[in-house]
Amino acid sequence: MTFFIARRPAALLVALIGIVALGCANQDAEAQQAKNSAAKAKTAAAPATANGSQVFALKSVQVPKGVMLADFSWTMNGKDVKFSEYTKGKTVFLNYWATWCPPCRREIPDIVELAKEYGDKVVFIGIALENESTPAAGQKLVSAFATKSGMNYINLVAVGDIQGPVSALYSPVETIPTTFIFSKDGKVAQRIDGSTNKESFLMELKKAM
Repeated sequence: MTFFIARRPAALLVALIGIVALGCANQDAEAQQAKNSAAKAKTAAAPATANGSQVFALKSVQVPKGVMLADFSWTMNGKDVKFSEYTKGKTVFLNYWATWCPPCRREIPDIVELAKEYGDKVVFIGIALENESTPAAGQKLVSAFATKSGMNYINLVAVGDIQGPVSALYSPVETIPTTFIFSKDGKVAQRIDGSTNKESFLMELKKAM
């Protein structure tokens, strides 16, 4: 192609080069515009995130009846998600905590490390029991904290009246932090009251995996 163009008259060569350059410029502009539009759409659709963490307001709590397992739900990507369905067949690490709780904050770095190492084998979920007046305010608070702390797992925010039911689902949570570890069959394998460390968490996780 280069040899063929080189034998054309100079004026035609200049014109061809101009057309090609203009076409490339237009394609680059269109590509950049499409990229920007996609980025904006992704940002608008995405939930609050923090290095992989997703923060949602707790939507509802299903109190167990008969042999039914306790359950709760949240909205993610426009769809209602139930805890039992999201974690079915998986080992689960469920941590009750709050941004205002010093022992909770101390153990979060260890949970983050565990989520990095075992996130492909274990579902990590936090339930933040906050004092904000509305779910939106609580979600904003937890999102900011999660970003600062590098939390890399889902966190659900519970404010107001929903705190009582969600804290009583798997035997009453009277102090925080409290952590429940579920085996793959959906049963509580271990309950840990109070703050602990990575080694202790991992020991209990391996029993349930």
